[in-house]
Amino acid sequence: MAEVLELLGLRARLAVLTNKPLASTRRILAGLDLARHFPDDAVVGGDGPFPRKPDPAGLHHSIAQACVSVESTLLVGDSIIDWRTARAALTPCASRGMDSGYAGFPRHELAPADREIDAPAELLTL
Repeated sequence: MAEVLELLGLRARLAVLTNKPLASTRRILAGLDLARHFPDDAVVGGDGPFPRKPDPAGLHHSIAQACVSVESTLLVGDSIIDWRTARAALTPCASRGMDSGYAGFPRHELAPADREIDAPAELLTL
């Protein structure tokens, strides 16, 4: 994942949106040597000023901070909550295991821009 983030960071502004507490998230990112990919203002935790996902407020904040459009944003997630967040924000989503990993995942509701990926490196082609 570190190599993928390095390459993606050359092409796009990266952010973290999580329902986990901000302090814990920052420690995890630092411990995995990933914090360098995410400026402090690009990490939004679940205990901050925005409602938790799937409410899109935190994602909208990140989009505004990056000065990009909703349409040019891609939420990369690993749960149906992430997909619901992207849907509520009107952004595309890339996620793993939509077919088999999520009980009750609404495949019929996928948007044309949504992507299912099997490995992080696939993000480089999106």
